[in-house]
Amino acid sequence: MSKAPPQESLPEVPGYRVERVLGHGGFGIVVAARAGDGSPAALKIATAGDAVAAAHLAREERALRAVGPAVAPAVLASAALPAARPTWLSSCWSPDARERLREANGPLERGELATFGAALCDAVGAVHASGYLHLDLKPDNAFLTRGGGVRLIDFGLARPIRERQDRGAAFGGTAEYASPEQCESAPTSTCARTYTRSAWSCSRW
Repeated sequence: MSKAPPQESLPEVPGYRVERVLGHGGFGIVVAARAGDGSPAALKIATAGDAVAAAHLAREERALRAVGPAVAPAVLASAALPAARPTWLSSCWSPDARERLREANGPLERGELATFGAALCDAVGAVHASGYLHLDLKPDNAFLTRGGGVRLIDFGLARPIRERQDRGAAFGGTAEYASPEQCESAPTSTCARTYTRSAWSCSRW
């Protein structure tokens, strides 16, 4: 999900105080908000009037509920806003690995990296055990929890393991972190760029 441009108007969502836009995606926006008790939340809001976006968000909710809050954000609420407004999904929110990497301003210490890597593998394994593939693993989508754990977010591309990928579908994911398997149905030139950029990204970790 790309970063949002400045000075963007904030949507209104009943029961939440929207604070800022966190980013944009192909199906809508994600905003940081506060629930009535002051707890932080992330609201994913589908593009208004876009049935495909609404279905996409419903699919993501099913994945989040299947995986569960141990390694995925807890779904706090979901609903359709009135008067043909977009569908929205609310989940818990915390700092992500990208922020920690920026804070470190260089390679992580070996001990911290080992702890993070093991926790990330455990989280991915739990997603697979729940019957899903995440398909968009990157620092932006790995939240750090107290005690050195990892919670994965943004299940917008997630799909059941048993569901076959449509080989005619457009490439989905983040090129710098995509696996070769995600490129199988993409044009050869796209795959080549993805493989190269993925290798470069791995060296940065």
